[in-house]
Amino acid sequence: MHDEIVANLNRSRGRSLSTRFLWALGLPAFALSLASTTVSGLLPVVLSRSAGPAGTGALIAIEGLFAILVPLIVGPWSDRIGKRLPFVGFAGVLGVVALTLMAVGGLLAVLAIWIALFQVAYFIYITAYFALYPDLVDDEHSGRAQGAQGSWRGIGLGLAFVGGPALLAVWRGAPFLLAAVVMLAVTPVFAMIVRRRVASHGKGHDASKDVGSVRRLLRDPRLRWFVLCNALWEAALAALRAFVVLFLTVGLDKPTEFASLALGLVVVAALIAAPLSGWLGDRYGTRRVLVVSLTVYGFGLLTPAFSQSVWLMPVVLAGGIAAVTVMTLPFALMMELLPPRDHGAGSALFGVSRGLGLLSGPIAAGLCIALLDDGLFEDTRGYGVIFVVASVCVLATIPLLSKLTPRAEEEPSAA
Repeated sequence: MHDEIVANLNRSRGRSLSTRFLWALGLPAFALSLASTTVSGLLPVVLSRSAGPAGTGALIAIEGLFAILVPLIVGPWSDRIGKRLPFVGFAGVLGVVALTLMAVGGLLAVLAIWIALFQVAYFIYITAYFALYPDLVDDEHSGRAQGAQGSWRGIGLGLAFVGGPALLAVWRGAPFLLAAVVMLAVTPVFAMIVRRRVASHGKGHDASKDVGSVRRLLRDPRLRWFVLCNALWEAALAALRAFVVLFLTVGLDKPTEFASLALGLVVVAALIAAPLSGWLGDRYGTRRVLVVSLTVYGFGLLTPAFSQSVWLMPVVLAGGIAAVTVMTLPFALMMELLPPRDHGAGSALFGVSRGLGLLSGPIAAGLCIALLDDGLFEDTRGYGVIFVVASVCVLATIPLLSKLTPRAEEEPSAA
């Protein structure tokens, strides 16, 4: 009965969805992307001299531990009480506090505490926020919803990578303070916008049914394969995000202005690719679009690893567009695999898969940099290897996509 209620609710909401609402629903992705990219993308620049590549990768990989643990609590808990916004509000406040404390700075050990506090806030926020998508968006609109979210995420990524280095040159704490202000502004605005549409997706259910809800989802082999694929996609992205600024400023010895320009071009590509990929996913199928994107992304990553010629910039931009598609569509793919219930648990499982990648990506990349800084990648002080690490992660998932048959395609054949 609960499944039928949720399915009917989603169908009725899906018919009334507007483009304006889909963009409003994506608004927190801007604040979350700005904050997380500032922490994991710019913090390594601050830490590189004191911690080194391996130590920096390990410190940033703290994010992965919280990505695994926090969603397992928050997702089923939000299912049980039937509400998401209280978690979003609490996490928003906690995130603002953590980012402000990071701006103030301190000793390395103290900074590690503020990073941990931020990661707790971030994963409470994003788990509850992602669970709103299957609550409010049906499968028919999932691609476009994720496309709108991807555009907001691209704007946050751009502000962090393009404006961040410039702010960093003015004051070390400025990028973190900007992220705190944006999160403080966005969270209450988002809550006011969606509050009318957010209804309890049921009155909750017996707490005993939540025990092992994520484990129950993992009985589906498609979701197990999805966890592996998404972990590898996140590992690739986490490795790049943690060290790409250092690749440009240390490996290539370019000024921060060059780093901002180069990353700005990728962000422009992201703003074009995110809504387009969502539309393509809804029209032609998420898996088909991902196969093409993963191929371009995976092989495109090898270009900057072995050559930094400006004439290869079109190849890099094509890879950037494909990368944005891979960033945009995974949750839409998971929505197609989930049963019409346990949306919080599904969001938790998505968070766990991300956590596995966030944990392994920076550590693997940091160790490879440390080992190869005077070998094959000596010209870039080892940082060029991050693209090889990311490429291997991406290309390994292409043959696995055939195992991710959407629920809608299986049901007719089962009947």
